[in-house]
Formats: sequence, C-alpha cells, structure tokens
Amino acid sequence: YNLKKGDFLLIDANIMHISRTIGKELYEKYGLSPREPETIKRLKYKNGKQRLVYTYGEGERSYVVTTLPEGNIESIITSK
Repeated sequence: YNLKKGDFLLIDANIMHISRTIGKELYEKYGLSPREPETIKRLKYKNGKQRLVYTYGEGERSYVVTTLPEGNIESIITSK
C-alpha cells in the first residue's frame, strides 16, 4: 500500500463507521449491546477480493462479522 500521512485517519474513520453499522445490526438481531470489536482483520485473497472480519464477544458467546470493504455485511456467525 502507498499510504500517505492522513490516510490512516480515513481508514480509521471507515472502519469505525462499519463498526457502528455492525453494532446496530448485532443489537437489533441478537440483543448485543454496542461495543468496540475485539479484533478487526483485513483479508485479501489471491483473486483480489477483500473482506474485513470483525470479532465481538459477550460472555461465552462470540460473533464473527464479515463485511465487504465498503461496509456491507456479508455474514454474521455466532458461536457458544
């Protein structure tokens, strides 16, 4: 990546916007109170596709949310 000074702020703002969207979805569907993600990972596949993976936890339950880079939620996986 050829990042310039200030690019990190843009990336952080996008990630935080996506995180808020995910938080709303998790609250509406699963009753999970809004919180910061435990981890955020960016995946880049050989075919050029990219995904962002956010993990959240509450007690023994965990939530893994996969989004497209622009923020559309692709999947939510829950586990106990």
